[in-house]
Amino acid sequence: MQVELIGGLTEDTTIWRYMSIDKFINLLEDSGLFFSPLSFYKKTDPFEGYPPAFVIKLMYSIGDKFYEDTQKNIKHLENLSVTQAGNPEFTDALIRFKSQFAERPEKFRKTFTQLTKGILVNCWYGGVCESEAMWKLYGESNKGVAIRSTVGKLKAALETAEQLSWSNKMFIGKVKYLDYADASLTPRDCMTGGHIAPLLKRNQFSHENEIRAFFVPNISYETLDTFESEPYQMNMDISDLIEEVYVSPYVDVSYAKAVRAVFKRYGLQCQLNESDLLTGEEQLFDFLKV
Repeated sequence: MQVELIGGLTEDTTIWRYMSIDKFINLLEDSGLFFSPLSFYKKTDPFEGYPPAFVIKLMYSIGDKFYEDTQKNIKHLENLSVTQAGNPEFTDALIRFKSQFAERPEKFRKTFTQLTKGILVNCWYGGVCESEAMWKLYGESNKGVAIRSTVGKLKAALETAEQLSWSNKMFIGKVKYLDYADASLTPRDCMTGGHIAPLLKRNQFSHENEIRAFFVPNISYETLDTFESEPYQMNMDISDLIEEVYVSPYVDVSYAKAVRAVFKRYGLQCQLNESDLLTGEEQLFDFLKV
C-alpha cells in the first residue's frame, strides 16, 4: 500500500490513540486498524465531511453550464409541443429534461454527501504529551489506555498492511480547523494537499488536534445511487505500530494490573507507563530540600 503524507506532516510527529481497555484488547486480538466512514460521526459532529457552505456552492456551480443547456432544451421543446402533440418520443424527451432540471438540487446533495461522508478514516491525536481532555473524552468512565506512536510508524504499518483490491494509495494528514462563518475564507484555505472532506472541521473541535489516515471507499459511477460506505478493518502487525502504552491517570492499581496482564497475554514488548499527569506536584518544592 502506498502511503502519502500531506500538508507538511512529518514522520517524527507524535500521535496518540485513546481508548477503553476493551477496544485496546480488540485492537490486539484483531491485529488491525479500524477505518470508519465519516458518516459514522454524525451524532458527535453533523458537519463531519462537509466544507463551509461557499465551497459546496462552488462545487454545485460546476454543473451550471449543463443545466443551462438543459433549460434551453426544455424551452425549445415546449415551443414545439403544439406541433408534436401525440408524439410519445417527444413527450418522453420533454419529461426527461424537466426531471433532470427539477432533481438537480436533491441529486447534488445526495451525491456530494455520499462522496464526502463515505471517506474512510482512522483518527489519532497529535501532540508531544498526554491530553487530559482526550483521557476524559475517550476513556470509559475516566478509564482507559493510550497508544503512543509516530506518524512514521503509522505510515510504515500501513505500507506493509494488506493491499486493497480497489485502491493502492492512502493518505495521512492533519485536520485543519476553521471558522465556517468567516466570510474571508478562500477555497485554498479549505484544502490540505488537494483534499477537503476528511481534513476539515470547525474550530469548535480544535481541542482534538486530529491527525487522520484516510482512503476512498470502493465506489463507482454505476453503483453511486445505491452506495453506502461500510467500515473497514486494515489488517497489519499492530506491535510494530505501538511505541508505548499509557494507563489512564484516573484508574486504581487493579486496573493497571489488568493492563499488564493484557501485555503478557499478547506478548507486547513495548514500554508500559502509568500516567503521571496527576502526580509530581511535590517536585515543585524540591529546591527547599537543598
